[in-house]
Amino acid sequence: MILDTDNVLCKAAAVGTSTTTGTAIGDVIDQTVSGQDEPGKVYLVISVTTEIITAGSAGVLTFQLASSAAANMGTPTVHLQTPPFVTGATGATTGIEVGDFLFVCGLPASCYIGAGHLATSTYLRYLGILAVITTTALTAGAINAYLTLSPPSWKAKKAGI
Repeated sequence: MILDTDNVLCKAAAVGTSTTTGTAIGDVIDQTVSGQDEPGKVYLVISVTTEIITAGSAGVLTFQLASSAAANMGTPTVHLQTPPFVTGATGATTGIEVGDFLFVCGLPASCYIGAGHLATSTYLRYLGILAVITTTALTAGAINAYLTLSPPSWKAKKAGI
């Protein structure tokens, strides 16, 4: 697998608005494309690019890193799941704000060996991100999701925090 700034799962991709049980968002990464080995641990990073909000009552959102034999992520196998995130209306204290890093986590070691080779049969050809929206539909929201060898280790905060 080749890691570079253009090889991302999604860039400012809309999370979706209706309640779903695992809708693919953004693009997929084809792990069989050969390339140079990338040494070191690979991390999944998910950050917010458009505030994630609901129409009023709280909503619950999780993301999943999954693989599938098909590029459309049909019958996915889930490998990682974020904790649940609760969001509210615009400006609510429970909103998920722009710039938040929702999830930074190392991929399980069995996910990839390098040069496009899979370490186990449990990881299928295409990697992608699924959004699971429960309780209340969202009215807006977008994320970036990507793989990196050097994850972010800090976050800018508002004045006074």
